[in-house]
Amino acid sequence: MIAHVAALEEIAYTAVRIYGAEKGLEAAREIAEKLGISHILNKPPYKLSGGQKKLVALATAVVHQPKLLLLDEPSAYLDEESTERVIKLLEELKSRGTAVLVATHDAEFICRVADESYVLTGGRLINGVPSYRQPLCICGEGRWSQAPGRV
Repeated sequence: MIAHVAALEEIAYTAVRIYGAEKGLEAAREIAEKLGISHILNKPPYKLSGGQKKLVALATAVVHQPKLLLLDEPSAYLDEESTERVIKLLEELKSRGTAVLVATHDAEFICRVADESYVLTGGRLINGVPSYRQPLCICGEGRWSQAPGRV
């Protein structure tokens, strides 16, 4: 983040260069609204909480509509409401053809957003969620569900 600019300028930086000032700023405000951070657009990064900084960084990454989005712990520092907004945004991006790759320890988040998942264990990538993690994934709907007989 650029310490001396407001969150809006941070989010709009790339979009303004791609689409021009008017369209880039409009796109930045639209993404901020979707992520629930419109009220902080005039604040500099050093006045934001960890979760707000995370949302500004995500908005900055998606405002120019990338074809590939790489995210590291996107739900870290976020409350439930903000996490729901992020999930909704990722689902929207995926429906428009954006490929999303997420690295996280948050099994429930992955359960909610992933079409496929891999676990790094013992230096190897394994397809799916290991059996000791399955009880955490309770979302169902054709995705992982709670393992039978487990608490």
